[in-house]
Amino acid sequence: ITDSTTTTGAELAYLAAPAAREPKITIRDQGIINEEVFENEIKIIAEGMGSATFFATDNIKCDGCPVRTSCPIQNDGKSVIE
Repeated sequence: ITDSTTTTGAELAYLAAPAAREPKITIRDQGIINEEVFENEIKIIAEGMGSATFFATDNIKCDGCPVRTSCPIQNDGKSVIE
């Protein structure tokens, strides 16, 4: 076993049994993860989540956001600031 801070990557296999009962396997590559970069990203996220305030940011994930109706930048959530 070698001590390393970088992975060599992996493949993620998603298994499903659709209505046709034929197994379906989807493979996605997981790229190399550098431990230092990963730790830094987690620290940044933790600092943001632990903050007293959050900045609303419009992005591609807004349509599926579970708190959309409470978001001041969304039409659904305007009542929060009005």
